[in-house]
Amino acid sequence: RLLNPQGGPDRYRVAEGRVTQLDLSGQPITGALAERYVLSKLASPAPDPQLIAGGREWRLVELMGQPVAAGAGGRRPSLVVSAEGRSVSGFAGCNSYGGALTLGEPQRLRFGPLAATLRACAEGMALEQQFLQVLSQADGYHAEAGRLQLLRARMAPLARFELAQP
Repeated sequence: RLLNPQGGPDRYRVAEGRVTQLDLSGQPITGALAERYVLSKLASPAPDPQLIAGGREWRLVELMGQPVAAGAGGRRPSLVVSAEGRSVSGFAGCNSYGGALTLGEPQRLRFGPLAATLRACAEGMALEQQFLQVLSQADGYHAEAGRLQLLRARMAPLARFELAQP
């Protein structure tokens, strides 16, 4: 039930892939126009895994809902998916990393195992640890128009990236 100060319809039935408006007494609307009171989820086209692959660099702009500024040397953590989409590499904030990547349908992915160099830095270590943890947790992605989001359980983005300019 929705709280509607305008006095309009406020009752809906939510089901898998659809929302149905109910009449003022809370019953399903019937009759010739009943289908006009149903919102159904549309199937989205299958994403092209090549949107994130191809050896292009994605630069981190947000991690766990917080903006990420460039660190020492003006570098941001990054992600580069190989042309065939089977491996990943990049800069984590202090160290370089690389490892396996599995891309699946629909918009699923899995990182790992990942390996990183062991350089110690005065700055960037906390960000690096959080970034690598997010990569290990991510199980989905959404990519469009030069933007990439890594997701867990199709919920709020864990990380947001922008395509680096060549």
